[in-house]
Amino acid sequence: MSDKEKFNTDEMEIIDIDLRDIEDRINEELKNEELEISETVTPISDKNIRESIEEELPVIEDVPEQGVELKPMNEIPDEEEIVMLAEKKRRKRKASDYVRYCIMAIAVCVLVYAGYQLAMIFMEYKEAVDEYDQIEDLVSDEDTVVYQERLNSGDPFDPTFTPQQVDWQSLMSINGDVYAWIQFESADLRDAINYPVLKGTDNQYYLSHTINGTENTSGSIFIECENDAYFNDMNTIVYGHNMKNNSMFGLLRNYKKAEYYAGHEYFWIYTPEGRFRYKIFSCYEPLSDSDTYRWWSAPCDDYTQYLTQCKAASNYDTGVNVEPNDQIVTLSTCTSRGDNYRFVAQGKLIYSEYK
Repeated sequence: MSDKEKFNTDEMEIIDIDLRDIEDRINEELKNEELEISETVTPISDKNIRESIEEELPVIEDVPEQGVELKPMNEIPDEEEIVMLAEKKRRKRKASDYVRYCIMAIAVCVLVYAGYQLAMIFMEYKEAVDEYDQIEDLVSDEDTVVYQERLNSGDPFDPTFTPQQVDWQSLMSINGDVYAWIQFESADLRDAINYPVLKGTDNQYYLSHTINGTENTSGSIFIECENDAYFNDMNTIVYGHNMKNNSMFGLLRNYKKAEYYAGHEYFWIYTPEGRFRYKIFSCYEPLSDSDTYRWWSAPCDDYTQYLTQCKAASNYDTGVNVEPNDQIVTLSTCTSRGDNYRFVAQGKLIYSEYK
């Protein structure tokens, strides 16, 4: 090893010895400082930290919930005020109870009144039904032998139905405004319109009066006051109420559907002069002031056009055609569609028999 190399090695050893000595002394000093700190500093617990932080932070008051007003201690009501507030609430509750009781009382009164009105309506219905049931005693079935002879002669009668004979003298002694009787063909007369037909000097009186002159919401079946009373016009209009118990013209509403029409196509008009059979050709809901309520005393072009319009207006095709010289009867009643509408079933004359 050269002197240079030896020098360098020795120098490195010297430096290395010096560094270790310095490091030992530094560690010794640090150790002494740690001992001094541990002896003089008290450990801080979580409680100490929390108390220290609370001392440093500003005091924060509780924030009230939205809509809640906090009052200072001096504004808290005393015992007397609390009693007054309770009394005020009690009075307010009593007033609200009074209003509720009033509403309940009114509701009960309305219910009782509605029940009374309903009972009166049913009583009127029953009175009218009983009255017309007595009138039906003045109508009797035709002699079976006479009717069978008519069937054998080829007249187009339904063999399941027997036309009736009316005691006109007795009927007119009850009311001189009786001019006809209407009867729908049905084997069961409980399922058929079967009433006397009246005619007054206006179209109002028999809306609310029976054949006996009794005031009743059922009214009567009656002829348009401008029509001929004996069904000699080309179009005779007959009115009747659409009663919920199916009395008067209540059964007419069934003709809104084609299913009912099949098997219920015919009705009869009896008068002191003869008997007339009609077949329904059109059923529909016209306006109360429409051309449906026109009439003619003789055939004309307007009447021919009228028949065409009536046939086209039907809810369904009845398969019955009408000719310019056909006489018809328009049966009219009210309908649930609205006050401005009516329901009509129109039949054309297909058979006449005069006495």
